[in-house]
Amino acid sequence: MSYYINQTDALLAANQENAVARTGEVTALSATTATVLIAGSLIDAAYIRGTGLIVGDIVAVIKQDSSWLCIGALNGFGPNEVFNNSFERQGPLSATVPMGWNLANVTGTSTVSVVASGDAPEGQLVAQIEPAASARECVLNSAPIPVNPGESWSVSGYFAGLNPTSTPEVDGSLRVFFSTTDTAAYAPGSDTLVMSILNIPAAPPFLLASGQVDVPATMLFMRLGFRCVLPINGGMQLDFAIARKVG
Repeated sequence: MSYYINQTDALLAANQENAVARTGEVTALSATTATVLIAGSLIDAAYIRGTGLIVGDIVAVIKQDSSWLCIGALNGFGPNEVFNNSFERQGPLSATVPMGWNLANVTGTSTVSVVASGDAPEGQLVAQIEPAASARECVLNSAPIPVNPGESWSVSGYFAGLNPTSTPEVDGSLRVFFSTTDTAAYAPGSDTLVMSILNIPAAPPFLLASGQVDVPATMLFMRLGFRCVLPINGGMQLDFAIARKVG
């Protein structure tokens, strides 16, 4: 009596891990690998010859079994220019404005802190506009970014609501503020609306607001702003701000 093993059938029947696709930021490059920051963790990925990656690029990577491959940078030819874009710089601090950011009150008085979140789109921390016993409106805005008139920029950011009840009622919008100097304070009434999101639910998931803006004549700096409109006892969580030159 003879026996045989059908290796083809055995291989097909084996349980294989599905490929996983993620995005992250390139933090270092060598001749053979790219070090990519993904959700607060650094991974080393091979990359395709001729991709022309630079440190700071937002890239798409795929994982099969234990191997990572960087398949290229997302559309655009500049890195993310928002400083401390996922609020990871100084760790969680109670009631402290994140490093490199500013909080501008529109109505009422708001406070912001950096807190841990397992649902954060990037890293492990998010900025949190704290709930308060009054309705209010504010803009958490980035450090100024150098720009030139006529350039096109892709901007985006993530929002999650801290609603006082199970009914979503906090609102948010992504905005930019252009200025001629890097010392100009963010002026909420003079900014440019990129995208609004109404009735934002709690995470997960965070909701993405994104769009593209063109730099007006004479303007040399741009700030990215998360605008939050909050009812009594309502708050907001914010994460992963991106500003990349695309034209």
